[in-house]
Amino acid sequence: MKHRKFWFVGTIALLCAIGFGISGHSKAVESERWEYQTVYGHPGQSTMLNPQGSVGWELTAVSCQDANQCAYFLKRRK
Repeated sequence: MKHRKFWFVGTIALLCAIGFGISGHSKAVESERWEYQTVYGHPGQSTMLNPQGSVGWELTAVSCQDANQCAYFLKRRK
């Protein structure tokens, strides 16, 4: 009789564990969404980027075509 109760409780525990494991993996993961901005300016003018940083923009890359003009590429979560 004791063995029957043990197997019954063990079976219920196993089914619950499997159920919780499956439900945790079935939720869809929402992908992150980003927006992008390009700011143009002179090299060394990093202070112009501070207002963008204070509202969540993050500097990702800088491309300078010559000594007078740079493009600053920014991104932030939507």
